[in-house]
Amino acid sequence: MRQLLAIILATTFLSSEPIVINSEPAQARSLFEALFPRAAERRRARRERSRRREREFQIRERRRQYGTSTVKIKSPSFKQYVPTSLVAVKFGGLAGSFVDHEKKLQTEKAAEAAAPANKTVPAEETTAGLAIDTQEQNSVVETLSNDAPQTEAVPAVETAAAEQTTGGIETADPVQPTLVSQPVELEAAAEPEVSPVRLSAGSSHLSEIKLRARKPLGKALLDHYKANPSFIWINESGRISAKANAALRVLADAESYGLRIEDYALPLMRVGDDASEADLLRASMAFEFALSAAVLRYMADARNGYVDPNKISGYHDFGELDVNYKTLLKDVVASQDIGEQMLGQHPQDEVFEKLRRELADLRKTVVGYDSIIIPDGTFIRPGQTSDQLENIVESIRRKASLKLLSDHFDVFAVTHDEGVYSDGVVAMIRDFQKSKNLRPDGIVGKNTLAKMQTSDPNVRLNKVIYAMERLRWHPDQLGSTHVFINQPAYRASYVRNGKAKLSMRAVVGKPANQTSFFYDKIEYVEYNPYWGVPQSIIVNEMLPKLINNPYYLDNQGYEITTLRGTPISSGSVDWWSIGTKVPYNVRQPPGPKNALGELKIMFPNKHSIYMHDTPAKNLFQRDARAFSHGCVRLAQPRAMAAAVLGSDINQVESRLIGGLNNKQELNKEIPVYVAYFTAWPNDNGRVEFYGDVYGRDKALSKAMKMEADTRERARGVL
Repeated sequence: MRQLLAIILATTFLSSEPIVINSEPAQARSLFEALFPRAAERRRARRERSRRREREFQIRERRRQYGTSTVKIKSPSFKQYVPTSLVAVKFGGLAGSFVDHEKKLQTEKAAEAAAPANKTVPAEETTAGLAIDTQEQNSVVETLSNDAPQTEAVPAVETAAAEQTTGGIETADPVQPTLVSQPVELEAAAEPEVSPVRLSAGSSHLSEIKLRARKPLGKALLDHYKANPSFIWINESGRISAKANAALRVLADAESYGLRIEDYALPLMRVGDDASEADLLRASMAFEFALSAAVLRYMADARNGYVDPNKISGYHDFGELDVNYKTLLKDVVASQDIGEQMLGQHPQDEVFEKLRRELADLRKTVVGYDSIIIPDGTFIRPGQTSDQLENIVESIRRKASLKLLSDHFDVFAVTHDEGVYSDGVVAMIRDFQKSKNLRPDGIVGKNTLAKMQTSDPNVRLNKVIYAMERLRWHPDQLGSTHVFINQPAYRASYVRNGKAKLSMRAVVGKPANQTSFFYDKIEYVEYNPYWGVPQSIIVNEMLPKLINNPYYLDNQGYEITTLRGTPISSGSVDWWSIGTKVPYNVRQPPGPKNALGELKIMFPNKHSIYMHDTPAKNLFQRDARAFSHGCVRLAQPRAMAAAVLGSDINQVESRLIGGLNNKQELNKEIPVYVAYFTAWPNDNGRVEFYGDVYGRDKALSKAMKMEADTRERARGVL
């Protein structure tokens, strides 16, 4: 062998032309590989096996040291909703303020009584048939009644003679105070006058009155009545005022605004004909406090919603939903039109009114309609029995064609309460499956159940109520110009002057990576963007690949830097030692493979959600488009960028030329609503309905029921 090598080498050096040994030397790494390619291949295989064994050994050691699986960053999740607690409002602590107020009134009256009896009355205030100013008139009447016994007027609160029912809330006919509506005749001064009804006169009854409310609401009531121990809803003659009746009418109409009338019903305060003045005053006081609490509760629900959305899930993000009950109560006292004041707390955007009209129409439809609810997971094979068979047959009957009804008249004409899946029913099911392009196997499963579902007006009605509730979490006005992203509809729209000037298909987050529910403001558009890979994607998706191949990010073209910005190779990192906090920045440079496509529209937020382009254009052809990691992918990103910038597509395209990363600020920030509405009106005002892709309708329904149950229990302990 050595002699052969020597001869070959000598010939190579002496020859003027190179000797071609085989076709491999040009690609060979060494002379040995050139001379002995098969042996070299076997050597490479042995080395590779050795490296693989070493890598497997390292992996086993890492697993022994760090565990068998990597730690994942958990996505936000639905929470166990906790309703807002209602506490007892104790009015007994107001007794001192009420007594002091009474003493003050008595002192003032005593001072008036001690005034000179021969006080000169101006000519314009004599009884020569001239009208007397209302405020002065009351003073005159009070002066004339000083010698009368100090007895309390009888308040007409829900007596058998005066009570009437308005929408389930018992009220009384309004009676205007006679002191300010009747002319005063001085010659009547000798007759005893009844003193005006005073709230402060009932200090001894305060401890008997019971009420439960949210803590800040109760505190607002106590603070107000401590400083102002006077009636808001009872007039001086002891009757329910016109203002109270106006408030009661609004409360009685709560259902038309998507609220529950039961939540604002006042406790019954019946008094008999033989009731004493003390009994009537106590009833008036209970009515006063209860109505004040009900009005504040209504206004809070109308303004910020029935439930706290942030308690429902980590995907909900709505701040500043606290209610200033003290301010609301001041507005109530000062209001000249309490009905307008209360209704003004509802969202003022025209969308809310469209939803309200739809709710009214649906309430007419659901009268007498029996909903059919078939539990999820129902599965029936021919020959089996099921307690859901009767519901299944009825569901198909409601949706069946005339041909199906006539062909299987005998099946639809009888009851199926025994639940036997007989041959006749199987034949009907198979024909139904054929009509819906399903495999006619007679098996009632997920697909067949989906096709037999009818448009239940109760389901739609609830979706509208949920939409009205969700709209209360937003500003009163969405804005004449804004971007609206409705996740269940998989659409993004640019709205100007209340009309959608641009609407396009969108891709939203997968159920495991849900797009959050919040609103913000668009600030700028970034062209040829870098994609800064979120920590959750690095940990949950990239880290397992990096453990098996540390060079994965290098091979895929990603840039890796330390937190200080120093570039490094992904192969130099011990990815096994990385937990949920990756001490490196990973980003994908601009280019055709960039996950964000050619531009992104930014409204910086803590959820790292924005609108952007995507190279995966095929996903926009699907009906259900929940495929992203949470961000919103746009079918027409250039058009949306031009719309929010107030420019045209040509200008946007000019910024993309050259592939350089650059940014363009908006002249004016535009509101963007990353919303979740399963019922929403289109441009024609017609409300459209969508599927509950993330199950948030179900979660909201549960939260609203828990709040309602809490209020029901609170009424029961009064």
